[in-house]
Amino acid sequence: MNGPFGALLSTLAIAAAIVAIVAGPDYGVSLPSAVVAVALAGSAVGETLWRTSRTRRPAPSRSVPGVVGVRAWLRRGRLGREEVIVFLDRLDRGAGHPDLPIRPPAEIARLVNLPEDEFRAYVRFRLDAIEGTA
Repeated sequence: MNGPFGALLSTLAIAAAIVAIVAGPDYGVSLPSAVVAVALAGSAVGETLWRTSRTRRPAPSRSVPGVVGVRAWLRRGRLGREEVIVFLDRLDRGAGHPDLPIRPPAEIARLVNLPEDEFRAYVRFRLDAIEGTA
């Protein structure tokens, strides 16, 4: 159904309601006119709701991109290592150290530039420390 058909239903419903009102006590005319007016008004409302539900777009999904997570961060190099350090600090703050100070950029740069084995050892050490206090 399109817009003009919905306007036609509304117009016919109004016309049938006017006929029912003007007919007054003549129940042979007013009762069928009133029933037709209510049916047409209901059809107009139903058609409007159906049309708006078809044109309404679903909410965008909040899917997590595939490059999130510690493993993906470790594959990203320096920037990923920074994310791992920030994530470990967030975990540590949530595990009972809310007063943990923010790391200075020099310390983050030193940790990011560690060789692969030493950085992974650092991550394991921090996780063990966090799990021990959680």
